[in-house]
Amino acid sequence: MPLKRITPPSAEPITLADARAQVRVSHTAEDGLIARYIAAARAHLDGPDGILGRALMPQTWELSLDAFPVGQLKIPLAPLRSVVSVKYTDTNGAEQTLSPAVYEVDSTSEPGRLALASGQSWPATLVGLNSVRIRFDCGYASAGDIPANLIAAMLLHVEALFDGNNIEEVGAYDRLVFPHRMNLIG
Repeated sequence: MPLKRITPPSAEPITLADARAQVRVSHTAEDGLIARYIAAARAHLDGPDGILGRALMPQTWELSLDAFPVGQLKIPLAPLRSVVSVKYTDTNGAEQTLSPAVYEVDSTSEPGRLALASGQSWPATLVGLNSVRIRFDCGYASAGDIPANLIAAMLLHVEALFDGNNIEEVGAYDRLVFPHRMNLIG
């Protein structure tokens, strides 16, 4: 299931001021370095390459499939905010946009799900790679909606980077992060 980022996170989940306070720096001379550490701490958790299987801040992704799913499709990167579009390549090779009346979106479950609406069927597609493309918005609505222990974990990560320590050596980090890891299997 190839995933392609369409729009990056709208902002970082922790502020420069909060990170400065965590590393006990009151001047701005280190702001560039601290900002890079904030981005690294977020990237460690965020997106398909992050350890959570979540999107922290609002962002848009596109999931490509070779065919429509049999049954429900789990949308990676919780929390799912909405499905923007479902496009497919028809049997003539033309791109089509599927009517939202054909499918249902469950953005309450984690991970979110996409399934056929009652009485509907998936259209025929061209046999080939990436014939179906699902664009979706994901991420918490704002930094204030991110669970507090994930914010604390990112601040610990920034501090570890700033102090030259390995985040795997910070025992509290795993305890803060573990409850929020997504399982997309099953």
